[in-house]
Amino acid sequence: MEDPVATAPVVAEPTSRGPAKGPPVLAMFLGLLTLMILSIGSSALLLAGAGRLEPTEPVATAAPPLVAPGGTARPGAAATAERVRVVSASGDSTATEAGAHRVTFTWTLDGARENDPVEIHFYVGGQLAGRETGTLDASVFSFASGILRIVTEQECSTGGWHADLVTVRGVLVDGDGIAVVPGVTCD
Repeated sequence: MEDPVATAPVVAEPTSRGPAKGPPVLAMFLGLLTLMILSIGSSALLLAGAGRLEPTEPVATAAPPLVAPGGTARPGAAATAERVRVVSASGDSTATEAGAHRVTFTWTLDGARENDPVEIHFYVGGQLAGRETGTLDASVFSFASGILRIVTEQECSTGGWHADLVTVRGVLVDGDGIAVVPGVTCD
């Protein structure tokens, strides 16, 4: 029989270890810095309003030519010919007992027709007081003379009152549509 050979335990000699394996520290730092700049930068741009859409005022456009029943445009019915022309605009005021003023705005119109839709903007001093839409009916418009007369009750104003006849039939008017009433002394 043979003798079993005695074996000595194997002991590994300690070796010196280098740095741990993984991503380099500089690459990690640059990655985190980039991420931080992107997140803070985009938030700052968002708070500053970059990329926001600004509201725009609607642009008034000319009305298309009227079409006759046969499907062809009426001769000479260009879009500008359909505009109503303001021949004159004026106004006056009368004090009332309550300290307010009865303010009358008057326009002389050329080319306006019965039941034409209109839009008027009213101002007290330089501030917009309101926008009104309506139609040209016999209560405010004389079809024979072409005079449009609007009577309002307004607070006293040292800056005066203005009314702007903006559109008739959805189209901007030709001429100066602003009726001005001078300011008064208020108590």
